[in-house]
Amino acid sequence: MRDDTQPEHLWLGTTALDLARPVAAWLGQPGVAVACLDDRSRPYHLFELSGGETLLQQPGGARAAWSIVGGALSVAANSIVVFVRRPADSDCKPSAGTIRVCRVVSEAAAMLGCPLVDFVLVGGDQVVSMASMGVGISE
Repeated sequence: MRDDTQPEHLWLGTTALDLARPVAAWLGQPGVAVACLDDRSRPYHLFELSGGETLLQQPGGARAAWSIVGGALSVAANSIVVFVRRPADSDCKPSAGTIRVCRVVSEAAAMLGCPLVDFVLVGGDQVVSMASMGVGISE
């Protein structure tokens, strides 16, 4: 797992969509990153999920939820944003599996007091916020 405890160089904006491109560049290749937010919803820690793409494809989404939420709680995150960098030539439309995993992560995060703020898909020139689509994020 790669992480960045002081990733100030990435925090160019204040919303998940503002962070999408810098986080995708930080990942460097398709994968999953989790931004941990403080009590003022400011990002202070970023980590890459080892085997993230594979975890997201596993049935049920429980292992992905455990890895994402467990990693965030280990650094005392108040809330999280998940970024999924897809291959440049892929479509960023969320699949049924992606929506399911987003819901499982959102429900697990909410139960543990670390709500999922957004689940952002980045691929090529597309950025899709599942929260803005009203898909998969528990209130």
